[in-house]
Amino acid sequence: MTTTGKLSTTVDWTVLDLNGIPEIAHRAARKVATEYAGLVDLDDQRQDALILLATNPILVREHIEAGALGRLHRWIWCRLIDKARPIARRANQTISYERRAREVAA
Repeated sequence: MTTTGKLSTTVDWTVLDLNGIPEIAHRAARKVATEYAGLVDLDDQRQDALILLATNPILVREHIEAGALGRLHRWIWCRLIDKARPIARRANQTISYERRAREVAA
């Protein structure tokens, strides 16, 4: 277990070795990457999911003990979606060069 920075975030990479955890992270990442295809990358989402799990080891262990891996999957997915939505929002607000040129010409 390590700590980082002045805020002393606890990081426990051993939770990633627990039964089913890597698969849950990958499923949540794949779901977000599919929903936001072209905007987010599966590998980036998977890495973010693994970091989320490692920086929340108590939550991970509580979910495992409770047999609530589905809730853990949902929690990861929600955190990843929270990061992907602003990217999608900005992409939707971007006007293409061609559209802008047509508007100026009209």
